[in-house]
Amino acid sequence: MIINEQNLGIIDNFRLAVESSIGELVVFVGADNRITPDFIEKYLNVASKNPDAAIYCNDIIIFGPRASKLAGETNSSYIEKDRYQWRFPSPDNEAIDNLKDTNFMNCSSMYRRTWYDKVGGYKDNKKAEDFDLFRRIVFAGGKPIHIPHATFEYRQHSLEQANTVIQTENIIADLQE
Repeated sequence: MIINEQNLGIIDNFRLAVESSIGELVVFVGADNRITPDFIEKYLNVASKNPDAAIYCNDIIIFGPRASKLAGETNSSYIEKDRYQWRFPSPDNEAIDNLKDTNFMNCSSMYRRTWYDKVGGYKDNKKAEDFDLFRRIVFAGGKPIHIPHATFEYRQHSLEQANTVIQTENIIADLQE
């Protein structure tokens, strides 16, 4: 276990975690999110059959008090109270072309450490850290693979979530230019 003496922030904390790891496959799951019991099995099964891929992404379940708002924005399917399935597109040429502006990989997509190292890891560039890393990997030639299972559960609960804050800051910055 690594305990930081001070708050490093998300980028430096992720960098430290990857640098401290010994495995080839990396995935982060935020403390307020959940994984299903078959999460690791599904990811490892696809990774073992596709060792040439750089990123393994899947569909997700959105849950929590603000889930319906995000579900409406993402055209997600209703499952039950405060739970929706968000189906991500397969990483075809169109999805990759649109990757400049639109992400098709969720924040807990698994990636290969060799590709992380190849693109210089996480960078502090005022964008969502996962989207930025995955985009740089794909644009460097890393192949994404879609896993058609919703094994990751993403909580939507507040306006203070990191991506909400980043989006708001980017909108404000654009308005100021």
